[in-house]
Amino acid sequence: MKLYANALLITNDSENRVIQPGCMAVTNGRISYVGKETEGNFPPEVERLDMGGRVLMPGQILGHTHLYSFLARGLAPEGAPQNFVEQLQQMWWRLDRALKLEDVYWSAKGACLEALLSGTTTVIDHHASPSCIEGSLEALAKGIAEIGIRGALAYEITDRNGFEGAQQGIEENLRGMEIAKEMPGFLAARIGLHASFTLSDKTLDAVAEKMPRIGIHIHVAEDWEDVDLSRELHGGGVLQRLGIRGLLDEQSILVHGVHLEEDELHRLAESGAFLVHNPRSNMNNGVGAANLMAFEAAGVNLAMGSDGMGPDPAPEAMAALLLQRHRAGSPSVAWPLIQKIYCEGNPRLATRTFGIPLGKLEAGAAADFIVRDYQPPTPLNQDNWWGHFLFGLASTPVDMVVVAGDTLVSHGQPVNLDAGQVWHECRRRAHDLWARW
Repeated sequence: MKLYANALLITNDSENRVIQPGCMAVTNGRISYVGKETEGNFPPEVERLDMGGRVLMPGQILGHTHLYSFLARGLAPEGAPQNFVEQLQQMWWRLDRALKLEDVYWSAKGACLEALLSGTTTVIDHHASPSCIEGSLEALAKGIAEIGIRGALAYEITDRNGFEGAQQGIEENLRGMEIAKEMPGFLAARIGLHASFTLSDKTLDAVAEKMPRIGIHIHVAEDWEDVDLSRELHGGGVLQRLGIRGLLDEQSILVHGVHLEEDELHRLAESGAFLVHNPRSNMNNGVGAANLMAFEAAGVNLAMGSDGMGPDPAPEAMAALLLQRHRAGSPSVAWPLIQKIYCEGNPRLATRTFGIPLGKLEAGAAADFIVRDYQPPTPLNQDNWWGHFLFGLASTPVDMVVVAGDTLVSHGQPVNLDAGQVWHECRRRAHDLWARW
């Protein structure tokens, strides 16, 4: 047993407790006690670690990302994309087609190292590499595992590389499920689908027929093109095409949903699936601002992701708040909603995906937590810690990161690997990748 004592605990539990000074005990990778040290009953041989009054809180959870985009940082699209589809064609579809398995591995390792150092301990990934489909999820899993965080795998099935490519994507997802079984609780799997407008009826039928019901992970109604082309090319609405094939259920992860109609929101809510909001990506791609208040009113399960914009969900939370206020033309909306999405939605999504309690400091939950060196300039308590987080705490250095009870970062540095070597290799791979792009 380890005892993390003399900490400012932000529990994010059902009681939303802030305990100062507080302590937390960890036994066999799980949290066994949270509270006041004087009120706990600990064995004499307990290892006591003094946190020096620093903030101890759950590790962050990233609800949707593209790890392969890590090697695209600083790379500009060819030409000047005028719309969303051109952005895909001139940037991302060129990039993913240029990827080799070594690029996939190093992008995962580099992105997950950056995630770790930012305090993110769980990522849910969505991958595409049409020139090297077979083995890509194994390469991702290796990179994730070598950093030590938790990761969910999915390969993007799409017809944009022909039906044969779509079939290969199905097979890779099946392999991903087997890979995830080798590290339960650390790796998980979902059925990756690109978006309705690049998926034929034939391919969706094959997915419904061949794939086990573990839940899909798909972009939906990110841009009007997805909505319009789905109807024009395939004769059905985005959610309609999934629903009639039984592909919408509580294990499913849908992403964006910017242009879903009211009736679709209710259909989504009834399915129990999660919708992951990615505000910075939506702004960057110029696709519009999702109406989160309407999503909430319809009862949709909401979570937060970055869509590959970065490894840290905290800037997404701030962007989501500002975007909703800008959209509504009011400075008084969305505050409790954004907190609910980040603090309740992401832990629920991760817990459902990995099958263990994540995102909270409470007895029985996984011992995934971070320590930040934050000195609050004003009182900090359970009623206002979210304001401290958004406007100060989230931007302070991460001093320690622990996953499943194992210390992976200490004094801001990774414990078990050479970060400089990882960055060097990522730069080398990016140089070669850009030359092929």
